[in-house]
Amino acid sequence: MNYGTVDTSIGEVFVAASQEGVCAVAFGIPEEQFKAEHPGAVRNDAALARELDLVRRYLAGEPVTFEDVKVDVSGGTSLQRAVWRELLKVPRGTTVSYSQLAARAGRPKAAMAVGNIVGQNPVPIIVPCHRVIHADGTIGGYSGGLGVKRLLHKLEKITCKEEKRISRKKAQKAQEEDKS
Repeated sequence: MNYGTVDTSIGEVFVAASQEGVCAVAFGIPEEQFKAEHPGAVRNDAALARELDLVRRYLAGEPVTFEDVKVDVSGGTSLQRAVWRELLKVPRGTTVSYSQLAARAGRPKAAMAVGNIVGQNPVPIIVPCHRVIHADGTIGGYSGGLGVKRLLHKLEKITCKEEKRISRKKAQKAQEEDKS
């Protein structure tokens, strides 16, 4: 496995590829951690020059897509692979809900499990897990941090509803009032 790095608006991004395609994208971590998580990976920026340039250009706001980038998600379970393959079909600038994604992956009642799988995506940005939002139109979570997800949405001109944040005490009080 080869890997390379590129400096971007979200910091250093690592891209790794097997012979089958890109198998890892990571950011927000030091290179030592990336290498520990991918034992045997050899730094070879030249081997990944095209993929690194696409990531750099995408994060610089250029309207690039990753449609022709080969992706290797063979390390996942059959459900994980199904979810990640469905994510590849979500066009730039659009979103899908966790429940819609679950249905597309053939597991319509597994939205929560699909949410966990989305968070385990080994190839974020290229496999666009940032395009998954809650059914009510709010942003949802992101393993790379909500700030990064918001930036990716901004780059793709995606807008989400603002989440109404309430404290646990207020939520409990509201539940108690609903029971009365």
